Formats: sequence, structure tokens, C-alpha cells
Amino acid sequence: MAVFRSLKASLLFLVLMAAFSTTAWAMDINLPGPVVAVQDYKVLKNSNDVFLAKNKDGREVVLVKIGSDYKQLGMIGKFRRGTELYHWGEGTPEQAASWDKAGRIDPTLLARLKKEHGGAIGGGFYASLNNIDSINYGNVQIVIEMPKDVKALVKTADTSWYQVIPDLEKLGISAIQHSSAPTWFNFIDAEALTKEHVTKPREWKNTWEKSEQKSNVLEKFPEIFEDPSLRLQVVRYLHFWKMLGSADGNTVFEAYKYFNHIQDTQAKNIAFQRLGSQHRQVVIRDAIQTLKKSPETFLKTESAFSGSQAQDVLQVYEEMIKHSKPSVRRRALELLGNRQDLASLKIIKLGFADQNQEVRMAALKSLNSREFKYARPYIEKGLHDSSPEVVKATWELVKAMTYKTSETIVYAQQRMKSSDINIRKSALAIAAPIDSPEATALLIQALRDTDPEMRREAIDSLMIRKFRKTADFYQLVEIATQDSTPTNRLIALSRLRRDSSPTSFKINIAAVHDPDKSVVLQAMGNLKDDLSEETLRLFKSLLNNPDPEIREKALSGIRLSSGPDVYEILQNSLRDPSELVQGEALEGLMLKEHPQQIEYIKMALNSEAFKEAHMTALQAIVQLEAPASLEMTKFLVNSSTETELKGHAIQNLYNIPSPEVFQYLKELSTSSNTVFRERVMFALTPYNTPEALQIIHNGLNDSDFSVRHFAKQALERINAKTAQATSAPHTEPTALTKYNDRFNGYRIKADDMLSRMCSKVFLK
Repeated sequence: MAVFRSLKASLLFLVLMAAFSTTAWAMDINLPGPVVAVQDYKVLKNSNDVFLAKNKDGREVVLVKIGSDYKQLGMIGKFRRGTELYHWGEGTPEQAASWDKAGRIDPTLLARLKKEHGGAIGGGFYASLNNIDSINYGNVQIVIEMPKDVKALVKTADTSWYQVIPDLEKLGISAIQHSSAPTWFNFIDAEALTKEHVTKPREWKNTWEKSEQKSNVLEKFPEIFEDPSLRLQVVRYLHFWKMLGSADGNTVFEAYKYFNHIQDTQAKNIAFQRLGSQHRQVVIRDAIQTLKKSPETFLKTESAFSGSQAQDVLQVYEEMIKHSKPSVRRRALELLGNRQDLASLKIIKLGFADQNQEVRMAALKSLNSREFKYARPYIEKGLHDSSPEVVKATWELVKAMTYKTSETIVYAQQRMKSSDINIRKSALAIAAPIDSPEATALLIQALRDTDPEMRREAIDSLMIRKFRKTADFYQLVEIATQDSTPTNRLIALSRLRRDSSPTSFKINIAAVHDPDKSVVLQAMGNLKDDLSEETLRLFKSLLNNPDPEIREKALSGIRLSSGPDVYEILQNSLRDPSELVQGEALEGLMLKEHPQQIEYIKMALNSEAFKEAHMTALQAIVQLEAPASLEMTKFLVNSSTETELKGHAIQNLYNIPSPEVFQYLKELSTSSNTVFRERVMFALTPYNTPEALQIIHNGLNDSDFSVRHFAKQALERINAKTAQATSAPHTEPTALTKYNDRFNGYRIKADDMLSRMCSKVFLK
């Protein structure tokens, strides 16, 4: 029973650390992309290893120095004064009112968020240029208006910029773009967040019909139905939506014109698909005229054609591909990516002959859903393009396509003989997913290529073989682990992670004797998943290795076993000359049940030398029996200088509810330390008593946002548990229920009346 409790507590500890830790997720800056020559830039200023500079085109960029190399983190854009961004969050009406009254984002909240990880990957207060693309994040929308011109970093790739936030601030940068969602930005400058208000229902008066998520908006703002003009918009929209189901072509055409006017992309696309050829020709003719008069206006309204497979729509694409503006030609090819017909390939062919690189790239991408036999001639053009970017994009496309073995393996065999590495890469991309002797031969050939980049590409493709469980997987990995480049051998071994098969074991054992330390450490890491007697004998022998990292890795495997000599080995390793090994030994001793366990936990917490072991000490405290766990938590809170560590310890008291623990939490709930008060809220979740609920309700009115947030979450958990225990559904109507009731009421109140009303007002 004690073992089960210990395991359960450990699992919960890991979940809680993932959810709340600001240190467990910290990582070194990892920036993909090529190294740049810093002499090609004019450095304006720097903060540590982060530089604000201008490139040859005069654009401001941010460079990061990593070791002796420089890489570009992104380019600088600007939000003009008055620009509005939007943030959705959870809040009660009272909280929403207080945020509205404050008129700015709490600097204390921002300081906290900057220490935590956000999207792709960093901290800060998120806001979006799109007012509804994060509507599912909460029930309250905050509008943030830029009080001045603000600099924003537009990232070039996903990277961990968590560590460089202070440097970016010193360079005058206020926000960082999410590379995965171009409309989203994480703000790190409190001065950029000094002008905000909470959205009121009336503010949707001019935007509801044009919003992409109308039903979601109505769910969040059921008060919309109380405003006559907004209510009329809803009724009008429902009326025209109903008209889409009509068998009369003129009626559908009227609906199309309405949805086109309000720029409702989804409804407009559906309407266009339902148009007869006569009305479709009217739309196509108008679109072509608009294209000739105003390309900018056309590009805002052309989305209706994107889902159409009709042949007459090709007239629009033919006009677009001949247009003088590259943006129009590129958009034509992007839209053609949704079609499968042969006629559209003629337009794509023109795209490949275009002088503009971006247009040729768009032509490539439009082939993604085509059968290989039709795409093959154009792939050949892409592989021989004058632009390296187009060539690279071509073999990336080849990697993404689906093939039939019979029609492609011969093509791959021919291309693997080429002297051009990109052509050989495309051949490899074709062979990688195919399970056949011919494909295996091609992969072996690629793994033995004279170019290390080609061999690296072949090693990367082994993940496909692993996923597909092909018979040749281990044979190919074994060849890759004999590569002359240590990095390639390391990556090849990483393909055996969490693989405990006998063949994998044999390859890893051999790799432990590799001359490169990083390869040895990877092999040892793989072997930790298979703590057989042979593995333990090997690890014990490596405790005598002169390299402390290898000794530490060996000990990390040994301490996971339950052998009779493990405790003695860990104690002896405390006398190792390396603090790295000592720390690993101490972590192992803290997690082993024995009379001196608590003494080892105190040793770790009292020593600055073993600071890395403090989180393990927390895990060990969770595993102790309840009285000892409480006492050690008190010891940590009283002796440690790390506020976050103490906060985690308080939070972990959630695992051992008791009268003694509650009394301690009650004392901490009035602490002046914000972290203490917020974590008390979480730890009180198991207590559904009047006294506990009163403390949580006090937290809802706390002066600090984070305490209020934790208190709200605690109440939600308690309410959810109560509802589950009693099987009694919550009867208070939600905003969605209110909306559905009103919505159905309008529909039931006579379609006939709505039709007359809408026709009279809007169909003149």
C-alpha cells in the first residue's frame, strides 16, 4: 500500500511540476537556421549576447550570439499608436468590472507571466490582432490599445526566447510574435499595456455579422439579444442562412450577395457551391472586373473560389496568373492547391516559369495533393531551379507526398545516382516510406554517401522506418552508428530511445565503447530503459571511468534498480571527487526508503552545492508518510531561500489532507508572501468544509491577481468534485443555455414573420 501511495504521489508531483514550475521547463536558447556573418550587419546596440542591428536592406533585426556564432532571432516590426489587440481570459463579472476599471494590465501579473513559458516558446501577456481567434480561451475579452508606437519582434522560427526577455526589453522591444500563430504576440513591456478596457456587448454592433465565430460570440455575449439593432443582425443572418437551402437559384444568389457583403467566408463558400452556372458566371465576371480595377479589393473577396472544383472558375485563375502583381499570381497558385483536375496543371506550369521566386514556391506547394505521376515533370523543374530556396522546397515537397511503389522506386534509383545532393535527397525522400528490398538498398546507399549532409538526411529518415516497423530498421541503424561523423552517430542512436529489443541492446552496448563522449552518453541513456543484469554490470564498471559525466550517467541508471548493493554504491558515490556524481548519489539516496532518508533530504536542502537536487528533495518529501511529509514541508518553508521551491512544497500538501495540514495551510493563508497564498488555494482543494471555503472566498478578493486566479480554480475543482459525488447536475443556466433558449425562441416564433420582416427591410 505504501509503495502504491508513493508511486501515486510521484506521478501527481510530476503533473504539478509540469503545470506550475517556472524552473523545470527552462532551456538554453535553441535557434535553428544558418549562421550569419555579423560584419554584414550594422550593430545599433546590444544587451549581453543579444544585438539590435540593421541588415543590408536597412531593416532592423535581432541577432543572438551563441558560442562564437551569430544567428538571426527575427526582424523588427512596429505597432502604431492606437492599434488594438485582443486578449480573452476567464473571469467573473466582478473581476471583469475591476479589470475594466483598472484600465491597464497589472504589472505584477506581467512580471510573473514573463517568468513562465508561453507559446513557441516564451513568457509574457498574450494578445492577438484578431479579435476572435482566441475566443475559446475565456469568457471576457480585453481590448488593448497601443498608447504609443511599439516595437515587436517578428520571429523567423520557433525557438526558446525565454532567457533573452530581459535583453529584448533593454533593446526597446515590447512584444514577440508567436511563429505558430502570426496574429498572436507576447507582450513583455508593461508600458505597452497601460490602455485597456473590457469589451461591452454593444461593441459588436458593427462587427458581429463579419465575425468568423458568430455562435461563440453570442455564447459569450448573450446580452446581444437585448439590443434591438444587434438582435436584428442575428435575425437577418439566420434568414439568409435559411435561404441557402432554397431550390430557387435567385434566392441562393441573393444569399450569396449578402454573405459576400459581410465577408463571411464560410457561408460565402457554401453559397458559391450552390450557385447555378448562370449566377456563377455573373460572380466570375464581376470578380475578373474587380481584379482588373483593384487587385487589392479582389484579394479580399476571392475566397469564394477556393473550394470550388467547377471548370468555369479556371477563368479567374487564368486571369490571376497573367496579372502584373506577383501577389495575385501567387494567390492563384495557392487556391489551385485545392483542385485535382488536369486542366489546372496548365496554370501551375505557368507558375513554374514565373520570374518571381515566391510565385514559383507557390506553384510547388500547389502540387502537394497531386498524384506523383502528374507532379513529376514539375518536380524536375523545381529540382533544377536557379533559386536554392526553390530547390530545397522541392525536395521537402517530395518528402511530404504519397507514393505508389511501382511507379516511383525506379525513379528514385535513377535520381540517387545524381551528383546533385538535392536530387539525391528527393530520391531518398521517395524511398524512405517504402518497405521493399529496393528501398532498403537505396537507404543503405544514402547512409554510405560521401556527403555527411546526405548521410544525416538518411539518418533522419530512419524515424519513418521505425514508425512503420520495417524489417530493415535495425540493420539501417547499425550502419548509421558506424558513420564517421560523431553527430550522425549520436542522432542514429537517438532513434533507439525507449527501444528495449535485443538488437537495440546489442547496438547500444557496442556504442558505449565509442570514442566520442556524447555518443557514449546517448547509448547509456538508451540502456537505462533496459536495466538487465548485463546493463547493471556495465554501469558498475563505468563508475571507475575518469570522466565524471560518464560516472554520473552510470549512477543515474544504477539508482533506478533495486539490487541489494545499490544503497551502498550510492553512499560510496557521495565521496566521489565530482560534485556532479555526488549530486546524483544524493538524489538517489533521497528517494530510497531507509532510516537516513530524511537526513539526506535535509542535506540536499541545506547545501548550495546541491541546488540542482532541490526539486528531487521535493519529490522525496511527497513520498514520505503524511506526518513526516508535513514536518519536512515546514522545514523546507522555514529554511529555504527559494520562494518558488517553498511554493511547490506548500502546493504538494494537496496530497496529504488532514486536520494538521489544514491548520498549517490556514496559517499560511494570511502570509504576506503572494506565492504562499496562491499555493494554499490549490492545496485547500480536498477540503470541502465551511472554514476552507471561507479561506478560498477570501482568496477571490485578494489584492493579487494570481491568488484570485488560484482561488477561482480551487472553487471550480471543489464544485466539480461535489457535482460528481452527488451526480446532481448544475442547474444554474449557463450563457450557452441562455443563448440557445433565446435562439430557439426566435426560430420557433414563426419563420414566416422573420421572412416578412427581413425581406421588407433588407431585400429591397
